[in-house]
Amino acid sequence: MVLDRILLFSTRAAPLPAIPPPGIVMQSIRCPGTMPPVTGPWSGPAIFFRHIARYHLTFQIASYGKFLHLPVARACCTTAGMFTVLQRFAWPLFFCLLCWATPGLASGGGYRPPQDTPLLGIRILHALPHDPLAFTQGLCMHDGKIYESTGRYGESELRVLDAASGKLLRRRALPNDLFGEGLTLVGQRLLQLTWRSGRVLFWQAPSLERIGEARLPGDSWGLAAGPDLLYRSDGSATLQRLRPHDLQPAGSLTVHDQGHEVRQLNELEWVNGRLVANIWFEDVLAVIDPVTGQVQAWVDLSPLRPLLWPDAGVANGTAWDGRNLYVTGKNWNKLFVLRIPNAPWDP
Repeated sequence: MVLDRILLFSTRAAPLPAIPPPGIVMQSIRCPGTMPPVTGPWSGPAIFFRHIARYHLTFQIASYGKFLHLPVARACCTTAGMFTVLQRFAWPLFFCLLCWATPGLASGGGYRPPQDTPLLGIRILHALPHDPLAFTQGLCMHDGKIYESTGRYGESELRVLDAASGKLLRRRALPNDLFGEGLTLVGQRLLQLTWRSGRVLFWQAPSLERIGEARLPGDSWGLAAGPDLLYRSDGSATLQRLRPHDLQPAGSLTVHDQGHEVRQLNELEWVNGRLVANIWFEDVLAVIDPVTGQVQAWVDLSPLRPLLWPDAGVANGTAWDGRNLYVTGKNWNKLFVLRIPNAPWDP
């Protein structure tokens, strides 16, 4: 299994699995996602080790294959090649084993979501093409168009995509000193967060004409618009409520699952009276009661991972069209249209 993964990253030639028929509900055996959300006092170190285990190992394997320009299996056929492989992968493999061998550290004190919190499968309706260079930070929909905020300094943009084809229709670059983050729509005005600059950019939809900005102190990750309030995440377990007309604070909401705080809340979407949140470094969505903060269900996105290209990053970006959920992630090459059976937002 490890060798297969190494070959996949080193050669970039292995075909991706076919998209399953729409009638099949996909769900991982593990609950929820590939790993549980990180909570508790060890959340900082756990996120660090998990990042090393998932992404540093991928980078090492990919760079090794590009450096030698031949499959790792061929390198392993010689003594020198085997020594090089072991030497290069020693630290990444050590961190992988540490994360999986110490579940208490990896999950912040051994916390697993309670069994009475439902884990929902997904039904894939369509898989649209998505720019794999897009570092997706925010997603929302309006009038058959998908609006996307992308991040990274010097690369951040606001984009308009066609919801039927995924085709890029329009884009606007942000100043090089701004890092694009969450995105939502209030009326015909798009509100785009920036990470640590304390600025919210206002754009006219669908023309993407810049129409102003406002100050919003603190870290900004995700943004969603409810009927009366906005909700902003900053990577903690607490969402800030904001008044949509002036972005002034209107209270806060702590997200929890049966008494355990759920941290690393990232991109947000309002779906029929519920908040849906990505969890940083997790292939899972939390469905949140916006009044109590209780997680009512988890949506398992891990079955999407084998359908993506090897360089796909974390799941980040959800949009709702009134019936289906659009899901993508950072540097994902696909944007999925999903149906979630038995979701809490169903009538």
